[in-house]
Amino acid sequence: MSGAGLSKIACGLGRTPWIWIPAQFCSSFTFSLNSCSDTAIWLAKVQPNMQGRVFAARSLIV
Repeated sequence: MSGAGLSKIACGLGRTPWIWIPAQFCSSFTFSLNSCSDTAIWLAKVQPNMQGRVFAARSLIV
């Protein structure tokens, strides 16, 4: 998450699209890595027969 924060700071301080575009890409990339790690943990900890219900409830809350 610190990588996303630094990218957002760079995006906010940048004055041209040449700064905004790579900064936004780096920010989006770190959020997807965090989401993949989170999903892998949920898949490992939840029993397979309960995953549909758990992921549906998690999706509803998020």
